[in-house]
Amino acid sequence: MDKVELSKIQFEMEFEDHEMCLALNISARTYDKWLLGERKMTGANHTAVLAVQFLEECGLLEAFMDFKAKYDKDVFVWPIHRRGEKENA
Repeated sequence: MDKVELSKIQFEMEFEDHEMCLALNISARTYDKWLLGERKMTGANHTAVLAVQFLEECGLLEAFMDFKAKYDKDVFVWPIHRRGEKENA
């Protein structure tokens, strides 16, 4: 997967960069290098992007992230907010 394909997937899912990093469990630096073409994705990274895309299209990404947060040491802020949506105050 090249940087154009990755950007297209991100755009179609309406994700910000930090949301892709959360979903893929990668650093912002790694993601930036992918987008700039400075670093190539591994086969596992490619599969992870496709899995995130599939889960989002099936409406299961939020449930997966909630499940994942139970087992990760990292603190995830989920659900994400789509462009144009306002947070509930």
